[in-house]
Amino acid sequence: MFLSIFLTSSPKKHPRSIPETNICYNCVDRHVEAGLGDRVAFLFEGNDLDVSTTTTYAQLKDQVVRIANWLRANGVRKGDDVTLYMPMVPELPAAMLACARLGAVHSVVFGGFSADALAARIGDSKSRIVLTASAVRRGAKPIPLKAVVDAAVAKCAKSASEPHRVERVLVLDKPEAAARADVPFDAGRDEWWQDALALQPADDSAPIEWVGAEHPLFKLYTSGSTGKPKGVIHSTAGYMVRTRSFFKFFFPPRLRSLSLLLPLPLPLRPFLFFLFFYRRLPPSVFFLRFERRNFSQSSHLTATTNASLQKKHRNHKKKTNLPRLRSAPRRRSSTSSTTSPDRTSTGARPTAGGSRATRT
Repeated sequence: MFLSIFLTSSPKKHPRSIPETNICYNCVDRHVEAGLGDRVAFLFEGNDLDVSTTTTYAQLKDQVVRIANWLRANGVRKGDDVTLYMPMVPELPAAMLACARLGAVHSVVFGGFSADALAARIGDSKSRIVLTASAVRRGAKPIPLKAVVDAAVAKCAKSASEPHRVERVLVLDKPEAAARADVPFDAGRDEWWQDALALQPADDSAPIEWVGAEHPLFKLYTSGSTGKPKGVIHSTAGYMVRTRSFFKFFFPPRLRSLSLLLPLPLPLRPFLFFLFFYRRLPPSVFFLRFERRNFSQSSHLTATTNASLQKKHRNHKKKTNLPRLRSAPRRRSSTSSTTSPDRTSTGARPTAGGSRATRT
């Protein structure tokens, strides 16, 4: 889903004197400005086999701007936290990009977590806004996401240690999973996704919030299996560079030419694929760890498989004189009670006559 939008995402230098960037601009806006608005950004396949949709860059920008306008109208500003408890639908990455457009920090919580797990993450991040869906179907089983959110919000409000109140909940209507009449709804706090975004403008009324390289982009919580979940913050530029590098090295443009291998015989395809693709990967993307230990010292050498580093490693091994591991000779104890049959207890050899040899 994210391949097409992140494939060409690279840090954008704002024309101001201070270099700043925004991942939403790099993933969406700049492609629309380049005349690529009609290209497909998302290819989505739902739970049912007959559910399949495509979203272009222009449609994605329209949706992102509407969500960003709704968030801004409800008080979300740069640095605020927004919790996303949604199924795997195209609206989820659109909401993530909308948060990044405003400089807000989004936290995606897996839609299979319980109310207690969701409440722990909402309470830790102090999110005032929660985005969710009415329900979702996994196979034939419906999952009532909105009911889980209501239980989690109630737990946050009644927390004895740090009570927290969620102000707004935006609910994506999924009629194939649950009807609106069957979804619990708080009119003073909740809003339907489709109705609320229809009232928001889709133009560039949501200005892009330019942020620094180390500005937090999103917060990803640990599982919490060994204690309280801990939020790991990912920075904006670091995530952009890592994503761009990953797709540059593992999904290069030459990969499109692999379609030429299809007419070839089946046994030859893996071999030619290896020659075509893996031989062209930079060796620096693979890492090996070399460990060398002995009783007196321990040295660890971490190096890439780059040829130059391998050569340095071999030269280092030649120049380093490490002590060889030899077992020390066992010394015979002077107080040992056992003696050799041809030696006396003092260690002197007996004479032929059996008498002890003495030194005069």
